[in-house]
Amino acid sequence: MQSIPQEKIASAIAIGPNDSSGKPAWIRTEDGTILMSQQAVKDATVLSAKIKR
Repeated sequence: MQSIPQEKIASAIAIGPNDSSGKPAWIRTEDGTILMSQQAVKDATVLSAKIKR
């Protein structure tokens, strides 16, 4: 599972809560881009599937 690169996290202007793997789920970079970890996307997909049932 791909997580956000450490050097991107170090220069982030905002960091979200951790995903289920213990890494930041998302960060906002200096240019305003938001990066999401693939684990966070997977977590959200599983959660939405559970809610739909």
